This record gives sequence, C-alpha cells and structure tokens, in this order.
Amino acid sequence: MSSTTNQQPPSNITEEQKQKTDEHGVPLWILAPTEEKTLLKEHQAWTEKMCEKEFSNKKEAMVQCVAHYGSPAMFNKLREAYIERKISYREKLDQENKTL
Repeated sequence: MSSTTNQQPPSNITEEQKQKTDEHGVPLWILAPTEEKTLLKEHQAWTEKMCEKEFSNKKEAMVQCVAHYGSPAMFNKLREAYIERKISYREKLDQENKTL
C-alpha cells in the first residue's frame, strides 16, 4: 500500500506544534506507517458507513458518495484531525509531567 500523503505538516497546526517531537525526536505530525495504515482503515470504514447510511438503495449515488468520502482530500482532513489529537495529547502529557 502506498502512502496517500506526502508527509508535509498539515496547514491546521501552528509553527510551535510543528516543532513538537516524540521521545525519539520525530515531529508529532509525521505519521508512522502503522499509524497511517490504521488511519486509512478507519477512513475506509467511515466512508462505507457514511455512504451506506445515505444511499442504501441507490447504487450510482453510492458510487459517487464513495468517491467523495473516500477521496484523498477527505483522508487528509482525517489525517489533520488525527495529528491535532496526537499533538494535543502530547501537550497534555507534557503539562502533567511539569506539574509533578
């Protein structure tokens, strides 16, 4: 499976967030192959759920829906939201460690 992203920082995070790293010095916005694979599976399941609900008996509409929700642009939105949660979680952990 090839990556659908080019591993550029998402536009929805700040410069400060772009500098945050994990314990290995890797920027948090860079997804590991396993994270991206999991995210792609979640994206596919979400796409199917959205389209099944909206287009239960309309095959052509279902195909168009899958093309819309399954698009790389929609995946990138999901990726950006995931990275935001990941950074937020790390910031929370860092803050908790400072208070200990």
